[in-house]
Amino acid sequence: MLFPQIGLSVISSFFIILVFLDTNILLTLLGHLENIGSLLLFVAVGGTLFWFAYWVLLRRVFRAWRIARIRSRRLLAEATRRGRE
Repeated sequence: MLFPQIGLSVISSFFIILVFLDTNILLTLLGHLENIGSLLLFVAVGGTLFWFAYWVLLRRVFRAWRIARIRSRRLLAEATRRGRE
């Protein structure tokens, strides 16, 4: 049960050492975290736009292709049946 406490103390010691040794390291670390947050936000916005385009536009196109494929298979099956008769 001491492992979480030890881990927390190690992490807090690390950040305290960073602050006392060089504040530029901490500022650089925070800048990198900010960049990662911006990247995650960019991915979320891109995913939302892709979902919207799929839901509104591409779904209709895929449905039309599927209906055309089913229709052509049915016509081919009927032609094959007529050829046998």
